[in-house]
Amino acid sequence: MTRLLCIGLVCSLFACGDDGGTTDAGTADTGTADTGTMDSAATDTGAADTGVTDTGAPDTGSGDAAADSAMDGSTACSSDTDCTAGSEWCVGGECVACDNSGSVCDLACGLGWEFYERNGCTPCACAPTNQCTADSGCLGAGKCYAGEFCWDWCPAGDPSCCFGNFCEAPGCTEPPPSGCITRGCAEGSVCQDFATSGVCVGSVCSCSGGSWLCTEDCNGGSCVTPP
Repeated sequence: MTRLLCIGLVCSLFACGDDGGTTDAGTADTGTADTGTMDSAATDTGAADTGVTDTGAPDTGSGDAAADSAMDGSTACSSDTDCTAGSEWCVGGECVACDNSGSVCDLACGLGWEFYERNGCTPCACAPTNQCTADSGCLGAGKCYAGEFCWDWCPAGDPSCCFGNFCEAPGCTEPPPSGCITRGCAEGSVCQDFATSGVCVGSVCSCSGGSWLCTEDCNGGSCVTPP
C-alpha cells in the first residue's frame, strides 16, 4: 500500500502518463490549414484585374470612321467618278452635294475666265479655260501640262482634274511658272493681276531643253491668299 502511494506521488509531481503525450504539441496546432494557399490565391491578382479588355482595340478601331459615314449617309470616294453625276462631287474623301447654281447666279467672270462644269454640275464660280485635258488633246508630240485650278483629290500634274491646262513641248518636269491668269490658283487662293497685286509674273512660258522660258511682261497674274 505504501509503495503504491509513493508511485502516485511521484507521478503527480513529474506529470507522467497521458499529460506528456504528443497530442499537446501535435501538428494540428501548426498545420497547413492556418497558412495554406487559400490566403494568397491567384484569385486576388488574377488576369481579370489587368485584362486586355480595358485597353482593347474597340477604343481606337478603324470601324469608327466607317460608322460615322454610315450614320450621316455620306459615301466615301477617291474621285468625282465615285459620286452621282449631276448632283454630287468628291470633297475631302466623301461625296457631297454639288453647287449647281451656275446657270442662275449673278456672277461676272473676270480675267478671261469662264463658268465651268464638274461632274455634271455647273457651280457659281469661274475658272481659267483649258487647252487640253490629256496629251491627246495637243497637236503632234505636244504635252498637256496641268493648271493650278485642281480638285483636292487630284494627283499632282494630272490635267484631267484641273483647269488652266495648256499644251507645250514635252521635257519639262517642273510645273510651269506662268501666271495664274492662264493657269489658275490652288484652292484657298485668288488670282490678282499686276495692277492689283503689284507682283510681276510672266504671262507665257514655253518648254525648251527641259527648262521653262517665260516672257518678261508682268501680265501673268499672281496667286494671293486672302487675309
